[in-house]
Amino acid sequence: SLCCRSLTPDARQAEAEIPALCRISALLETGQFESAWDLIKGRAPSSASAPDASADDEAASGGAGEVDAAPLLAKVCGFDSAVRGFVAGRLSRACSRVPLGLAREVLELGGGEGEEEVYR
Repeated sequence: SLCCRSLTPDARQAEAEIPALCRISALLETGQFESAWDLIKGRAPSSASAPDASADDEAASGGAGEVDAAPLLAKVCGFDSAVRGFVAGRLSRACSRVPLGLAREVLELGGGEGEEEVYR
């Protein structure tokens, strides 16, 4: 999340979406893919995917008043595909085999578009 902030110009640091984007970045970097997708899609975190919040997480997230970044991210062309590519890369480096159900879950593929590409 430090990288996320260092790439953001100082003048934009105060924008409400920046803490949410940093939180998503931190979740992805730490392998908390389900929680990241919850924030990306604007869903309330499920109890199964809700991470234990540390002081650093709380600071990065902006606390309880965190802004919903989903409307902003929905406008970014290719954002979901880029996240899927990142997650798939992490999985391929960490695991030699991944159960299909787990892959669908962490790649946010419920049997929809793009599934054939990922599993060829």
